[in-house]
Amino acid sequence: GASFRVSTLNPRSDDQGIAVRGKYLFLDRDGTIIKDKYHMYKITDIEFLPKAIEGLQKLQRIGCQFIIISNQSGVTRGLFSKDEAECFHKEVLKRLKEKDVYIKDSFFCYHRQEDNCSCRKPEQGLVLQAAKKFNINISEGIFIGDKDSEIQLGKNCRGTTFLIKNGQYKTTVSPDYIVRNLIEVHQILGGDNKPQ
Repeated sequence: GASFRVSTLNPRSDDQGIAVRGKYLFLDRDGTIIKDKYHMYKITDIEFLPKAIEGLQKLQRIGCQFIIISNQSGVTRGLFSKDEAECFHKEVLKRLKEKDVYIKDSFFCYHRQEDNCSCRKPEQGLVLQAAKKFNINISEGIFIGDKDSEIQLGKNCRGTTFLIKNGQYKTTVSPDYIVRNLIEVHQILGGDNKPQ
């Protein structure tokens, strides 16, 4: 596919003043990029959500960089091994790469809610690890997911939040934007026609 040098892109912003070039998008994986079939570890379960790959391609073209932040408590619950979780994720990354979508890094929490760790979303631990590694100002981050935990994480980091409304989970935390898919995130960040 076509390649784009981020450095040649001018910073763009929409009427909300979100400068896009070099933006870090903190993305949930299950329910945002791929279909959430609950405790995902079987490679046969990988199914990309409608418009997810196209949305990521478009976001990449306007200079966005992607970091996946994912809770995978199935490991601690004994439902699958860390190796299985890692093999599954490597396959997701491989399939994205085949479509010229590059994930800069991925961070996982394997704890259960009752473990009271500092890394399980909506806690900021994984985002802070990413911020340290890549020198990111987390308040300039864009947080995208389909659950309250992702929106609350974005709020805890004082970032911009997008809720992917796919009807799978009930949500009560108010995001900055509600969208149906990642193409609509691009429409807002890229200053295209706003979603209806």
